[in-house]
Amino acid sequence: MIRYFGILLFLLWNADCVIGQSHFIQTGFNKSNVSWHNTVQHNFNYDYNYFAGYSFEKPLNDNFHFNAALLYSQKGFVDRAGDLEVGKETYEYIDFIPTISFLPHPSFGFFIGGNSGVLLRDEMELAYDVIDLGLVMGVEYNFKKLKVRASYNHGISSIFDESINQALVENKISPFNSNFQLSFGYLFFKNSSNTKDDSILPNEESIKNIELGFRFNSLNSFNAIIKTQKSESQYIRYSLAVSNLTIERTTKYNFDWNLSFAAGIENRKLIDENIEFVHGLEPGFDIDFSSNSVDFDIGVRPYIGYIFGAYFQTKNDRFRFGIETAPRFYVDFDFNEQGVVNEWKTGLNITSRVGLVLTYILKR
Repeated sequence: MIRYFGILLFLLWNADCVIGQSHFIQTGFNKSNVSWHNTVQHNFNYDYNYFAGYSFEKPLNDNFHFNAALLYSQKGFVDRAGDLEVGKETYEYIDFIPTISFLPHPSFGFFIGGNSGVLLRDEMELAYDVIDLGLVMGVEYNFKKLKVRASYNHGISSIFDESINQALVENKISPFNSNFQLSFGYLFFKNSSNTKDDSILPNEESIKNIELGFRFNSLNSFNAIIKTQKSESQYIRYSLAVSNLTIERTTKYNFDWNLSFAAGIENRKLIDENIEFVHGLEPGFDIDFSSNSVDFDIGVRPYIGYIFGAYFQTKNDRFRFGIETAPRFYVDFDFNEQGVVNEWKTGLNITSRVGLVLTYILKR
């Protein structure tokens, strides 16, 4: 009864918040597993399940939205010996997932938040903890009444009841939920005061100039950059890079590559007629992939960075060059061959490499 009472309290507490906001019916798919810390992999494999529920969204300003979802969710894993399935475990949760979205454009954004789950049932009725806490991060796409989200949810609290599993606790062995989610939300009600254009591209009047350019971090590392003007002193910027790409032929092909993507807001302040100071929030992610004849390794590193830089206007008013850096807070996930997180860590990089930026302005 305590778990249901807590959910009811949450709904009553939020009654005033949700009135007049955007309301969604939400459903989707879970690709779930258990990530074991301080022990060898238990040969568990991902299982496919589903979730369904309700969410509401409240704009905080033009670029930040608060979203809260209440979902019935099935998670679990499959235990295999080779190709043979020897066991399967399914958990049922009521999940409360609050997130903050950063939307450089109404149609696209990043989000980060938390997951608080209440266990309803597990098939084998083992000694699982009632409460599951996790971190959630992902990307979203909005088009008309449809909201699509792709996210990763990793537990930060052990799903075992530590008061019962004393042997595991003494050896610091802990299992955590590991869950990829693909979510589809349908907008069934929205206050008219929140209505705005949700088309995939900004309308013609909203774009004044477009800048195309490159950021050089070193001789063999650079990013392609696109900037679209939002106002006289503010630009939306997108950055994409594929670097350290190597392909070798041994008994098998060996691959190594790094993918980096970011989108953010660039605020500009004129210092004199030729020099501008720029700054702004830029969330993004890095993906490192390596594969050889034995195994492969994937590292995913979402981050929140903040840009600082200065640009100089050349005599040709279409060309600009500048220098910038972006200190960042990141979460680093390392996945093994089964797609389970071997380890994860957080960090603050305040000595981010300084980059040289060259851009060309396409004036409208």
